[in-house]
Amino acid sequence: MVSENEAQIKKRRRSGDYFIYKVLGFLLLGLLLVVTIKYCVISISSGHCGVLWQRFFNGTRVDRVYDEGLHIIFPWDRMIIYDIRAQTVKEKLMVLSSTGLSIEIEIAAYFKIDKENLPYLHKKIGPNYAKIVVSPMTKAIVRNITGQLTPEEIFSHQEEFNSRLNMLAYMEYTRNYLELMNVFLMRISLPETISNAIEQKLVQKEKITEKMFAIDAEKNEAIRKEVEAKGIKTYNETVASSISSNILTWHGIDATRKISESQNAKTIIIGSGKEGLPVILNDGK
Repeated sequence: MVSENEAQIKKRRRSGDYFIYKVLGFLLLGLLLVVTIKYCVISISSGHCGVLWQRFFNGTRVDRVYDEGLHIIFPWDRMIIYDIRAQTVKEKLMVLSSTGLSIEIEIAAYFKIDKENLPYLHKKIGPNYAKIVVSPMTKAIVRNITGQLTPEEIFSHQEEFNSRLNMLAYMEYTRNYLELMNVFLMRISLPETISNAIEQKLVQKEKITEKMFAIDAEKNEAIRKEVEAKGIKTYNETVASSISSNILTWHGIDATRKISESQNAKTIIIGSGKEGLPVILNDGK
């Protein structure tokens, strides 16, 4: 028979083993919870969206974009989160004009990710899209435009330059799954001698424009006076041709009648000639 002491020892051993198994179980459960929370429960914050990469189901899932909030995935899959809010990339670069002159240009591209095409952006470009696509693409467009223009055209027509830059950039950004909102031309720096020459030329051009405007104003005034004189002449000729002795006589009779009816008239009108008007004497009534 097993002694009482041996039985107690075995019992204590079994209790110790049970405690160890229990601790190991809790540790394993805690590890499982940590893994589950870290790899299975995904939280997407405001202004962000996620793209799911599935290890056993053809990789990137292109038919769905995961919006902000909590999402549950398998621990062997991965959720890649992107910031889809508007962002700005500034570039300062040296470019060559059509004449070979170096020009320093500073621009700022204001854009955001095309949310609907986010899975394709991740699959074909990746999270580092700003350095891979945005910066080189914007620089290439600026160099392409400046290479076709002279320094004077770039400096004097900055709005047109910026409009053309936006048009070309919009197409390239769209092709790369991005939404361009605007590209701002912030600064153009020419060599001092070239800049002074262009400014002087613009000043002279402005003076010539003002002088031409003054000349045109004088010509228009001369034309106006000529037209006015012709109108007055035509009016006088028309009135003179329409006046006859009968009309004058009628107007004289009408005026005489009105004067005779007046209560305050004290004028004596004496006609002359064969068609003289009658004499009117007011008695003061």
